[in-house]
Amino acid sequence: MIAMPDCRICRDPLQEFCDFGKQPLSDAFLTPDEIQQEFFFRLAVAVCGSCSMVQLVEEVPRERMFHASYPYLSSGSATMRRHFQRTAEHLLRSALTGPDPFVV
Repeated sequence: MIAMPDCRICRDPLQEFCDFGKQPLSDAFLTPDEIQQEFFFRLAVAVCGSCSMVQLVEEVPRERMFHASYPYLSSGSATMRRHFQRTAEHLLRSALTGPDPFVV
């Protein structure tokens, strides 16, 4: 597990505000024989007091989460692509109207 004590954007300290405890990875689809090896991580959320970025306190190693049998690819969902396109367009019209708007 990778602890994230500082903001990933501006590197200022994080302020934890919600801890959901130990959680299993989603979409694991384990067989009964595999349950004993299930991976759990601490699902806690924090906010940066400087830039307001909300983020997880601990990062799950990517190789644990995204593996060969991982069942979901956001690029394969036309609905999700449309949703995020519309969300970005809305933000650019409403909240990100400065001289250098940026949406990820």
